Amino acid sequence: MSDAQFRLLMILTVIFSFLGGGVATLLRSEKQQLVTTLSKGELSLLVVLTILFASLGGAVSNLMVQAVLTDVRAHTTKIQDTVVARGFMLVDNEGKQRAYLGVGEHGAAGLYLYDPGGRQRSVMDVGENGMPQLAMTDPAKMVRLNIGVGKNGSRLALLDSAGKERLRMRVDKDGPSLELHRSQERVWHAP
Repeated sequence: MSDAQFRLLMILTVIFSFLGGGVATLLRSEKQQLVTTLSKGELSLLVVLTILFASLGGAVSNLMVQAVLTDVRAHTTKIQDTVVARGFMLVDNEGKQRAYLGVGEHGAAGLYLYDPGGRQRSVMDVGENGMPQLAMTDPAKMVRLNIGVGKNGSRLALLDSAGKERLRMRVDKDGPSLELHRSQERVWHAP
């Protein structure tokens, strides 16, 4: 609907509502001499005009509302094929950042998740070297889980609160391997 058509509907709504309301006011007014001097036919005509103008005002305003809703739906249900942005931030009810999808401070594109205190706790990214990784941290920002895929294979590492690897699993050109560490020493491995 064009702006001109919308304005016309608004004007018609106002006119019909005004006319309907004016005639209804005449009918309700007991002090008006006009109403007391009218014949039954004239009074009936005023009632019919009130109903007609009120109905026309309602019908025109309904057309206007339908046109607005159609216009709103047309603009809100459009799905874009591509959205271009450097990042998307998700916030909680208090406005605190809880997630970020974009390019991080070190140039890696990824998904960064934050705890309610604003500390980054999980990262899934692809670094500038093209290698994907998943890292999860404890409240002290120490990486406790790291999963990565590199040129020579993939690995999973579980780390302690000091950041030392305690369990390492790898799959590379030589096959799979598993290592368990205590303090600085390797206590078990296969193969």
